Amino acid sequence: MRAGSPRSGARKRAGRGFQRARRGILGVASAAGLALAQPCAWGAEPPPEPAAEYVDRLMPDAPELPELADDGAIGFDPSGSSRALRIETRAQASSNDSGREASAWISLRGAVDSANYGAFSVDASARLFEHRSGQRRGGGLSFSLYQTAMPFGGGWYASQGLGVVQTLSPRTAALQASFFLPTRLVQGASTSWRNESQGVSLQLSGGETGSFSSIGQGSFYSSGDRVAAVGLELLGAGQEALLPRGWAYSAIASGASGSSDRDVPGLGVRSGEPAGRGLFQSLRWESDSAFVQGNLLASRNEDVLQLSQQPLAGTQSSRAGAWLDGAWQNGEITQRWGLHRLAPNLSWQGSALGGNTLGGYYRWSRVGLRDQIDAQLSSTRPVDAAAGGIALHQAGVSWRRYVDQQLGLGGVVQVSGGGTTALQASGYAELHRAWADLRWQAGFETSEGQLVARRLASDQAWVLPIGLRFSTSQALSWTRSLAQDANGAFFGESGSALELAASGGADVGDRVSLDLNARISAPLSSQAARVYNLSAS
Repeated sequence: MRAGSPRSGARKRAGRGFQRARRGILGVASAAGLALAQPCAWGAEPPPEPAAEYVDRLMPDAPELPELADDGAIGFDPSGSSRALRIETRAQASSNDSGREASAWISLRGAVDSANYGAFSVDASARLFEHRSGQRRGGGLSFSLYQTAMPFGGGWYASQGLGVVQTLSPRTAALQASFFLPTRLVQGASTSWRNESQGVSLQLSGGETGSFSSIGQGSFYSSGDRVAAVGLELLGAGQEALLPRGWAYSAIASGASGSSDRDVPGLGVRSGEPAGRGLFQSLRWESDSAFVQGNLLASRNEDVLQLSQQPLAGTQSSRAGAWLDGAWQNGEITQRWGLHRLAPNLSWQGSALGGNTLGGYYRWSRVGLRDQIDAQLSSTRPVDAAAGGIALHQAGVSWRRYVDQQLGLGGVVQVSGGGTTALQASGYAELHRAWADLRWQAGFETSEGQLVARRLASDQAWVLPIGLRFSTSQALSWTRSLAQDANGAFFGESGSALELAASGGADVGDRVSLDLNARISAPLSSQAARVYNLSAS
């Protein structure tokens, strides 16, 4: 096409117009601070804007947070398996009206993890000497050695204990709402085997009971009573579980040789422990919102008879005890209930359980965001009135409400009947302020229709800068001791007192803190006692 033609002029005018438009666009982009060097192609999305940097923000009027400094652990070596070791020596002496005492010992505590043999831990103590007025003992040794979770084939894990250990008990036996079977501290051994995929656990433990002053002094004094226990637990959990999901069964068989009266250091003269054997079984069903557990204990033990200066004597007799507990939760409401019957003089592993009681309980509670209410009913009576024991019936309710973020109110009322009739009632108010937390409480107690106690108290926890603490309390109390004369009339002496207390402390350094506590009870009548108490740490 020739120069100067109409089309050529149109192209030149269009080119000049495009250049002017382009310069205008670039000028606007430059003025707006856009970092675009070239115009985007049609249909292309602009690059995303960078996210704003996060900045911590404190609540208004919030206290300043302390600076956290990592001073590190000197000499810490993170390589290898977890391990720890502590060796301590100690000597002490004391003198009082009863005489003089002196002792010295050395103790060792350590733990180490292994790749294929589980974890090991040891608590050991060697007594160098021990001297008491009129009695001197030489060296002694006590230790507790544990190996935990050693893996075996088929999903089995084993744990062992040697030395001063507790007799073992299945987990289900410890999940008790009203009663439980105690374990015994023995000088002996224990072994436990569990398979989680099958939900099976086996236990065996035994040894000699006695008096154990502490692991630090290396003093375990045997009582002569040898006990043994074997346990089985089946859980409805795991891929190859023997029970349906949610169910659990446990059983423990135990026996005790018994012991006669003997002087065991640390416990004085003992009345002996009965010989016998027993079997405990427990069956539990549990879901996300409820559970029911039944327990049965059957034993055949000696009836302990303390004869004058004679060894333990008695005859074997069979006894049984059973108790049933359950709970159900629906939203904010939880209900618990239970029934029980325990024969007189029940015994387990040489330890008396008491017994001779029949009764039940029911508890209802509701926990909300601003309210909490708890109510309960319980009643027990002796199975055999000739064997002792009293009847006891109780009913009570407690209530708490947060009126707002600063004010809380609450109270408790409980009524008891059976051997004696009693009433207890108290109420309180809590006020949270920026400068202190305040609490006021008032209550009274009656017995057989007679007022026996009144109390009015106030407590303050003052808000101080970080590192300082101070609280105070005041109380006015009145008590009366009741007695009954031959005609059945009640009489007694009463006394009142004013109680004042203060507690404060300060962190004077990164590793040092000082605390001081003071309390005084000033009598307002001749029957009350004057008490002073001051302690610093």
